[in-house]
Amino acid sequence: MLEGYWYVPSRGQYQIHFVAKHGQNYRFTTLQKPPATDLTGKWEVTFGLEDTIPEPAIGYFEQDGNHLTGTFETESGDYRFLEGTVQANKMYLSSFDGAHMFLFEALINPDGTLSGVFRNGIHYITSWSGRRNEEATLRDPNLITTFSGEKFEFSFPDENGRLMTSDDATLTGRPKIVQILGTWCPNCLDETQFLLDYFERENPDIGLVGLAFELHSDPILASQAIARYRQKLDIPYPILLAGVSDKNEASKQLPMLDTVFAYPTLIFFDSENQVKKIYTGFSGPATPNYQSFKEEFHKTVAKLLYDAENQ
Repeated sequence: MLEGYWYVPSRGQYQIHFVAKHGQNYRFTTLQKPPATDLTGKWEVTFGLEDTIPEPAIGYFEQDGNHLTGTFETESGDYRFLEGTVQANKMYLSSFDGAHMFLFEALINPDGTLSGVFRNGIHYITSWSGRRNEEATLRDPNLITTFSGEKFEFSFPDENGRLMTSDDATLTGRPKIVQILGTWCPNCLDETQFLLDYFERENPDIGLVGLAFELHSDPILASQAIARYRQKLDIPYPILLAGVSDKNEASKQLPMLDTVFAYPTLIFFDSENQVKKIYTGFSGPATPNYQSFKEEFHKTVAKLLYDAENQ
């Protein structure tokens, strides 16, 4: 048995006690109470019922007896791969990815709806509800973030302190993509891995640069996080330190955007540095929309390259 604490240095003295038992092959319980229903399907979900502006989401669940898997997709990203159980009229899903510790619990009501609580570590708790709805939708990710400036400009340092601007020779004269991300962000990790696979496979003549907004307010620690991220993933393109992860502060760093709504966000430019498209959030491999995202991305890049060759 291992017993100790999980620490999050960027949160100060944040720590969570844990116990790990070797050979324990269940996550919640050994009980096998007959499930009240089969939750398999698509669910219209609302998080933050007590908030002024609740957050819409879509739940995708697959149930096999008591075993439950799935995810929640929001307009800023998804909760990746969740696993849990259904016991009588209660459901549980959880995950731990090194950066986040998620726990979703819900009561299966007599009318078939769900009423639950979502916990992120020990610092965040909110209520949520769900109802079956195969037609549930979220806003179009291409319309959430808008560009309102005359020109998209940036000037930020890389992890070694070298200043790089939007006019850098590696970016000018050809289409490019700017990825707004954080090295702490699991959805950003999924998107980065997709970008690495795509560029290695397709090798398009298109520039790529990341603008990272980090949890560490200390620029030295933030730069070290970026350096580790690039090294571990073997990222060939530059990732610049654009600021801290607070979205209001991030919006100040990029005032030509109406807001920085989500990490990650992709901004597509033509060869004349004109913004052609902004894609907010990321539907990762845990969601049914991952394939459609890949197809849309491919079409967008192909169009940028075609226009550059035929202008």
